[in-house]
Amino acid sequence: MICKHKTWKDIDGTHKECLDCGVWKGARGDAHYYSMEYYFTPDFGLFNAGIPQRTKVYSEYQFNHFKPLGINFDKSSKILEIGCGVGLISFGFYMDGHDVTIVEQAEWPTKWMDEAFGQHDKFKINKANFENMDRNKLGTKFDFIFANHVWEHLDDPMECLKWCFDNLVHGGKIFLNLPDKEMETHMHHTHCWAYNKEVMELWFQQVGFKNIKSIAYSGSKDQPMKGDFFRIVGEKP
Repeated sequence: MICKHKTWKDIDGTHKECLDCGVWKGARGDAHYYSMEYYFTPDFGLFNAGIPQRTKVYSEYQFNHFKPLGINFDKSSKILEIGCGVGLISFGFYMDGHDVTIVEQAEWPTKWMDEAFGQHDKFKINKANFENMDRNKLGTKFDFIFANHVWEHLDDPMECLKWCFDNLVHGGKIFLNLPDKEMETHMHHTHCWAYNKEVMELWFQQVGFKNIKSIAYSGSKDQPMKGDFFRIVGEKP
């Protein structure tokens, strides 16, 4: 049964904790807005460095994030990335022969992707808010869905997780990359939710995912958010 968050405990007036699943919830009412300046200052020198540099970003992500969790891509897959930023990872998937759909609500990344990559039959850019868009436009079921630092910003993350489960093929996988609430003393000002491995593993189980694996890791000095994070993958049986 999916957690209904019926019982909450207030914590220092900044957020509350669900006593049923352990998730934290902040008081933000504008989940989908946060200043771009808080995150990476766009390094257009990197972004415009050409295909080799973009492929390098993709290869490093494969090695550091996907492979340690047993995620491999032996054949052409249908892939969805939610909140793709400038799409370097997804463009790497496209260059590797996969059919890629991406969703990004921000103006500057989608404009840059249109100019740098363009729209292709197997690289489809959707400028939209994932929660508010008509998701039927995203097409048929996917082999792999992934999101980096998105679930902490959603209005209804459980509904989005359930949608992902319903829209994966049998044997399809979801991958999420998230900040770890255990390393935070209070809700971050851009976040609506905060999780740890135990919370998200429970949510994955409640939605129906199997073969759940998670790994904790420390952020690099180059990241604007200092602290620890975790990655989690689940498979639709």
